[in-house]
Amino acid sequence: MRSKPGGDRKRVKRGRPPPRPSPLQGEGEETRSRHNETDPRFARSRQVRLTVLKTVTLVIVALSLAPSYAHVLEAYPRMAVWSPELWREATVFNAQFWLFAVVGAPIDILAVLVPAGLTWALRRAGDRRTAAFTFAGTLCFAAALAAWFLLVAPANSILATWTPGPVPADFDAVRLRWESGHMVVAAFKLVGFVLLALACVLPRPRGVNASR
Repeated sequence: MRSKPGGDRKRVKRGRPPPRPSPLQGEGEETRSRHNETDPRFARSRQVRLTVLKTVTLVIVALSLAPSYAHVLEAYPRMAVWSPELWREATVFNAQFWLFAVVGAPIDILAVLVPAGLTWALRRAGDRRTAAFTFAGTLCFAAALAAWFLLVAPANSILATWTPGPVPADFDAVRLRWESGHMVVAAFKLVGFVLLALACVLPRPRGVNASR
């Protein structure tokens, strides 16, 4: 009996063809990262993250500026109208500014750290012009914090030693340092807020790749 032609050959199993290798297979991490950054979805995601970070930055610095601006608005009556006894009672003995320290101090620190993070994110995205504005604003809020430690904190340490009774002999000097120190802090914060606000509303410069 004859065998069928090719009967001795092994039958080849038919199945799905092997998967094609990915275009990025075997390429380095840097190459894959560049490919991801050119993906429109990646660009949109980065823009959303930047928008959220800009919004958080503006909220934080606004909350930091508000108490300092309140100090400036109330400085005139406190220095020109109030008696020394009233100034001391309101400022030292009745905890009027307790929440300014408990809530305001962490916000003042965040007002430096959050804009610094925004500056880093903008530079990473290739928007160096906007990053220059945010960096300048960050420096202003850092200067405001330094001014508080240099001008207001020494006055606070003296106020902490006052007790009820006669008005201290150095009252005028301490009050002037305390009030003027807050004005300097508010001035730095106002300039910083304007710079950061401009950074958030300025259009993207031409030539900056939105997908970076």
